[in-house]
Amino acid sequence: MVTFGSLNHFCKINESVLRLWARVLGRIKDSRLLLLTPPGSHRQRTIDVLKREGIEAHRVEFAAPRPRQAYLELHHRLDIILDPFPYNGHTTSLDALWMGLP
Repeated sequence: MVTFGSLNHFCKINESVLRLWARVLGRIKDSRLLLLTPPGSHRQRTIDVLKREGIEAHRVEFAAPRPRQAYLELHHRLDIILDPFPYNGHTTSLDALWMGLP
């Protein structure tokens, strides 16, 4: 099972990004998506977009922001990091590379 993830600030995650990521998830059987974001109604909107694209809710997990050490440890749960567009990651992208993620 492959776990994709984005630990970027959630304001960078838009519907176009989610639709593209849904296509990626759809091509890799049993893959999962982990997103870093605080609780809120945007989580359900995310699930709704992904469901419209054929991705079941159980394949998506949300993690709340956390202190730096715990945030870095969250990378150990990921296999591949996804970068949003048009506002890509900066520090988060470098963190992922430093933690050994492609």
